[in-house]
Amino acid sequence: MDEIVTCEAQELVVAKHFKALMANIYCRQINKEAITILVTSCYHNEGKSWTCANLATSFSNINKKVLLIDLDLKNGKQAEKFKVKSTPGLSDILQGNMPFTKSSISKYIKRTKITNLSVIPAGNLPSNSLELLFSSNFEDLLKILKPDYNAIILDGTPAILDSDSMLLTKMVDNTIIVTAVNKVTRGDLIKLKKSIENAGGKITGVVLNKIPSKIKNTERKIR
Repeated sequence: MDEIVTCEAQELVVAKHFKALMANIYCRQINKEAITILVTSCYHNEGKSWTCANLATSFSNINKKVLLIDLDLKNGKQAEKFKVKSTPGLSDILQGNMPFTKSSISKYIKRTKITNLSVIPAGNLPSNSLELLFSSNFEDLLKILKPDYNAIILDGTPAILDSDSMLLTKMVDNTIIVTAVNKVTRGDLIKLKKSIENAGGKITGVVLNKIPSKIKNTERKIR
């Protein structure tokens, strides 16, 4: 499912789940700074980027100013989902020698067709994604962006395959794990949970994705 359900199909059960997830995160926020949310998964193709896109749209639908940053510098998908130019993007910001100011960063922020929602795409493919993301530059970037947004959502990398997301969990308020049914083992999730906690991150919740239609139909009958 690549569609943005919270924008195009408000009545869907899936859209309601995203609204519930958004509300749960929003109610946890104590300070007045932007809520920062890192979304990760164990492996590729579990619906991580799709979850990010719909969660970001859910926040924008309640008139919150949202920035979605694509941290998956090797396999970024947000530019395609929101139909914005893929370059320049985050990798270009972090590799540049420019001073970090609102003015210098603004040209990398792409407005989408969805009101209140902007995207910083992954940008040009770098050779050193780990060094770029786990640098003081990225922390400085977040500090500059926070005052202008109500929520900043980070589309991370699959954490078991790539350590980028693991190291970034301590920089954000919330970490959400997206896991696909029949793709990930219990052992994988326990390993990921422990790794995030050892890195200093805080897991806000887990999104169970790609539930087979038979299970969905059974769930409806039970209810």
